[in-house]
Amino acid sequence: MNLLKHIHPDCVFTGLEVDSVEELLRIQSESIVQRLPERYREQVTEASLLELLLDRESKQSTGLGDGIAVPHARISGVNHLGLSIAILKKPLDFNSIDGEPVRIAFMVVAPAETPNIVIKIWSTLARLLTDPAVRQYFLQADSPQTVCTYLEERDLNLDLTVTAADIMVPQPYRITPDMPIQDVTQLMYRHKDASVGVVDEEGRFLGQVNSDTIFKFGMPDFFSQLQSVSFVRHFNPLEKYFQQDMDLHVADIIHTECAKLPPSATLLEVIFQLTVKRRFKVYIVNDQGKYLGAIDRLSMIDRVINF
Repeated sequence: MNLLKHIHPDCVFTGLEVDSVEELLRIQSESIVQRLPERYREQVTEASLLELLLDRESKQSTGLGDGIAVPHARISGVNHLGLSIAILKKPLDFNSIDGEPVRIAFMVVAPAETPNIVIKIWSTLARLLTDPAVRQYFLQADSPQTVCTYLEERDLNLDLTVTAADIMVPQPYRITPDMPIQDVTQLMYRHKDASVGVVDEEGRFLGQVNSDTIFKFGMPDFFSQLQSVSFVRHFNPLEKYFQQDMDLHVADIIHTECAKLPPSATLLEVIFQLTVKRRFKVYIVNDQGKYLGAIDRLSMIDRVINF
């Protein structure tokens, strides 16, 4: 599917001034409804679409970070894809995951029966706008046609098969073998991460550090064979950890036995690792060994089920 076929200049706004998220969603949704095929006009009104979009935002913001938002709605029985792009003159608070205001909003209205479309469009646009130079080009665009002309030069053909690259989440911080464990555990706590990927100076994936590894560091080997520890009253399993706290680094407890998948891995392969293999996290690594991102159970729920 070619994404460009569904982007009409009438649904593209440059230098748009709005004072609220509701006003932005109203303007974009109206432009999409006005271009709906006649057979859907009674089923999808401007008011009903706006209500769906606002309801989605009330559950969780669609602000993805880096000044980008992807407000969206899935509508049953409407076999039509509607897209709108809004480039804002002033940043708008969107309650984004990184706390930054939004400058670019891509609205997607898609059939409820094909949720893959929303995920693929979101991931395609996110990858496109990862480049700061591309974002800056959009922000400086002086007309809808400028935006459309630029998109015509990009490869926006979508394969609707959801892959690991579509749902992975980049690790927001860098963990290297020489880092003190105390620093790593503080980062893990701050970001609510039970498992983190470790990389070398070139960003190549080396392994992971997870909460299990940290907790087991001070335990004798025979503990793993016990069925109960009720008879052990005075042993502190973390004593060794505290004794070596200042000298303990990632390299001392890195775990190389972990789930790695390429960005082209299917949704089924990811779920298999998370459920059947009971992995904390699946790490996405490219052919050059570079760490691209990770997928855990919560990100799966967020990106696939709730998106």
